[in-house]
Amino acid sequence: LVAPGRPLGPGQIWDSNSLTLTAALKACGCDVTATLTSSDHRDEFSAALDSAVSGADLVVTVGAVSMGDAEVVRQVLDGRDGSRFAPIAMQPGGPQGISTWRDTPVVCLPGNPVSALVSFVVLLRPVILEAVGRSPVQPVRARLSRDITSPAGKVQFLRAALGPDSGAGIPVVEPVSGPGSHLVASMARADVLVEIPADATSLAAGTEVDAVAL
Repeated sequence: LVAPGRPLGPGQIWDSNSLTLTAALKACGCDVTATLTSSDHRDEFSAALDSAVSGADLVVTVGAVSMGDAEVVRQVLDGRDGSRFAPIAMQPGGPQGISTWRDTPVVCLPGNPVSALVSFVVLLRPVILEAVGRSPVQPVRARLSRDITSPAGKVQFLRAALGPDSGAGIPVVEPVSGPGSHLVASMARADVLVEIPADATSLAAGTEVDAVAL
């Protein structure tokens, strides 16, 4: 990972997660005390955790939580008391984890930038807002601008842009991309997530849905 604006070498990509999640955490009323990057070496990641928990009430990790050979976050934290790493029936954002390090809670989000932000908004933001005494972000009802499809058995959170009133007192919501979590640029055009229930494989244009502000 390379800081945005610096030249990229072979096998490198710009880091967007730290900027996005730092802004999202601050919007919830958090003070971000450190932003650290670690390699896939267990000793280096453990040292990063030691540094991260110093003076922190919560640590959020991003990436390395799935079932691959270099999933250092899961490999270091899974098996500790209270730890849980497992996929959930959600798209994007399947692999998730939670653990502790030196008595500090550690929430482990998937590494794909779309999956990381969606996971934060859906799973972690409500908890943080409650912890700091702020009101939850309430969904609004909106009408789909077009037909959509969704995978069976998974709750899909579709990136979308909230439009003007449809004339019936309900705004129109326009999906800005497909469901793929690799479609990073679409997040810049989205201002809401549309929740598609797990038992819905398709919804017609005009269907009312819940839209949650990003």
